[in-house]
Order: sequence, then structure tokens, then C-alpha cells
Amino acid sequence: MRALRPHLSSNPPGGLGRTNAASKPVHALQPISWPGQQEEEDLFDKMVMIPREFLNRPAPTPPLCWWCCQPIEGKRFTLKDGPVSYNFCNDTHAKLWLDHRYVPATSLLCKTCPGDRAPLFFGLGCTMEDAIEALLAKEDELKKP
Repeated sequence: MRALRPHLSSNPPGGLGRTNAASKPVHALQPISWPGQQEEEDLFDKMVMIPREFLNRPAPTPPLCWWCCQPIEGKRFTLKDGPVSYNFCNDTHAKLWLDHRYVPATSLLCKTCPGDRAPLFFGLGCTMEDAIEALLAKEDELKKP
């Protein structure tokens, strides 16, 4: 694909506006070139447009609740902390998560992504409440003389 610009050629023999079979027209389109033009043309030739129907896109997955690690279907409660969004099933899960987020014994558990916690919880058959209760009990044991 070449870019064209109008170019004024010299007047044909016989005066302005007259042409004969051997002469060029007064206004001829001549190609213009620029540095890197060949690379751009090569890249354009290699580009292939794929219709959206043929793209292999995974189905969108629903977000997981940061407290119970269950997929959130329908309405969700979103807590914004700077650029990060935390999604919850409801406001009670958000409040529980906020209460335990900065407690030293449970902060690491609360900051772990729900996708990483879900297999652990579902494999052991426990909930976030059970895990936090165990962590707080362990911290109390360590504090006792």
C-alpha cells in the first residue's frame, strides 16, 4: 500500500491543459516515500485480522469472595482500597475481613488471594472462621508463660 500525493509535472508540449497520447497529465499522482516505509509495508503484509468469533477466549469467571472463597453470582459488595478492589458476597463478610485484616496473627491469611486459599479450605473442609479461630488460639498459646 503506497501513499500518493499530487505532483505538478511540467507542462506538456502545446501549452497548459492540452495533452497528447505521449505526454503526462498536468496533475499526476506520484508515490511518496519515507524512512522505514518498507518495514511498515512488510509489517502490514504480515498482519492478519481474525474475527472475534474465532478467537479462543476463556469464559469469564465470576470473582471469588475474599472471605468465604465462594464464586459471587449476581450482586456483589466491592471494597476499594486505593487501586485494589476486594469483592465480597455481602457487607458482613467485608466487615469480618476488615476486622481481621490488620491483626498480626490473621493478616497473612486475609491478604492471601481467595483463589490460593480456596483449594486449601475446600480440601480440609474448613471455613475462614475456623482458620482464624485456630490462628488466634495458637497465638494465645504462644503468649502464655
